[in-house]
Parts: sequence; C-alpha cells; structure tokens
Amino acid sequence: MRKILLLALTMTFVAACTDYKAQINDAHEEFSSVEVYVNKTGIPCGDLWCGPVKQKKIDTGESKGHWGSYVDNNDGGNSYFTWDDASSRTLSSVLAEKLTNAFFRVGGTFHLGDGYKYAYASIIAEFGRVTDASAWGGVCVVYYSTAPVRLYLSFATAGDYGYDMPYVDLPATTNTTTIFYEVILYDEYEIFNASWNQFVQEGWYQKPIDPVAAASELSALDFQFKNSISISTMGGYEGQTAGKFSIYSIGRYGTCR
Repeated sequence: MRKILLLALTMTFVAACTDYKAQINDAHEEFSSVEVYVNKTGIPCGDLWCGPVKQKKIDTGESKGHWGSYVDNNDGGNSYFTWDDASSRTLSSVLAEKLTNAFFRVGGTFHLGDGYKYAYASIIAEFGRVTDASAWGGVCVVYYSTAPVRLYLSFATAGDYGYDMPYVDLPATTNTTTIFYEVILYDEYEIFNASWNQFVQEGWYQKPIDPVAAASELSALDFQFKNSISISTMGGYEGQTAGKFSIYSIGRYGTCR
C-alpha cells in the first residue's frame, strides 16, 4: 500500500512539474515572439494582425479570421499573384502562416492580366464573422507597395448596395530601401491610417451608405490592385501590369506603432 501511495504521489509530482514546465515554455515562447521579432526588426505592429510576431490569425477580439486572395478569373481575366515563396496558388491560412514564418509578412508580386478590362487582384483579411468595428475609428496598415492599393470595406449587406463598397486609396510607397534582418530581406515600410469618414464609394450603383454604417457590419478588409484606378489625387497607374507588395500588419486606427 505504501509503495502504491508513493508511486501515486511521485506521478502526481511529475505531472505537476511537467505542466509547470509547459506553462513556463509557453510564456517564454510568447515573450520571445513579441520581444525578439518586433524589437529586432523594428517593424510596427497593429492590434489585429502582425507578421513580425508570426501571428497566425487575424484577431478582432471577438473572432479570428485568416488571409485569402481572389483574382479576376471568374470575369474572364488572367491576373494572378506570385507569393514570396515563389508559389502562385490561392492564399490560404496555411500559406499565409508559411509566408509570415519565413518573411514576417504576406507579400509577393501581383500580375494584372489582359483578359479583363477592369483587371484586379485582391488580398483579403477575413475576420471570421461580422464585426461591429464602428468604434475602432478606422484602420491602419503597415505596408510596402510599388503601386497604389485600393482598400475596400467588405460588409455584410454589401449586396444590397451592388457591392459598391466604401474604399480608401493607399498610395504607392516612396521609400524603396531594402533591409536585412538576420537572413530576411524586407522592404522599407510605411504606416497608413484612415478614419472611417475617409472611405468613399465609387458611386456607380448610386445607393449611398455611410462608411461608419458599413464598418458596423464589417466582415473583411479587401486590398485590391487594379488597372482601373486613375484618379487625379493618385496620378493613376493605367497600364500597370505588375508590382511588388508586402503587408506587415493591420490594426485599429492609430495602433500601428
């Protein structure tokens, strides 16, 4: 009986030590992922998703989503992405995790084809469910891009508005410096903040929606590279067929720092 009791106590002690070690290891891993990658790369992090800490999911605090992509194939187009790992498949949570683990970002090259007049290629930050983001005040993005990027608010009832979704244009980044961190090469980033009232509709469906109302039922942020952007404030880039981009982080307004 004493041997059985001693064995039980020993097993309990070992299990407790193992659990304690696991907690310590988890804590150390969490500390390391934040302190090592953010401080050594110097790349800012927003509070929704951050590549430098190799974050797997887009986390709104209410739900967790993932990265995806969409191109104009269904419209007869032939646009496509080439990701930093040299693949050209559809962006998935698995591929996004692979990219962030290796490069601290979701990035690569977009190629706008000639098969569709309004060629486009989208990178989509999906939230996992409809979210009331109206109190966020807006969004921020840490990014690099050789061409303008049109950022759309994808919201639950967008179909009622002919998918004429509010957007804001992120300008092409001006700093083309590349930097080495350990064995990783990354492009000099810029931080972009946009309040909800900066988002406007393109207007072709002629049914307006207040951008704050769209944000109150937000389901995703849709980053589009398009050959149809030619507005005076951006200078346009008609004929743009390819460009390099990197998305390092996204967050609520003012949190990318």
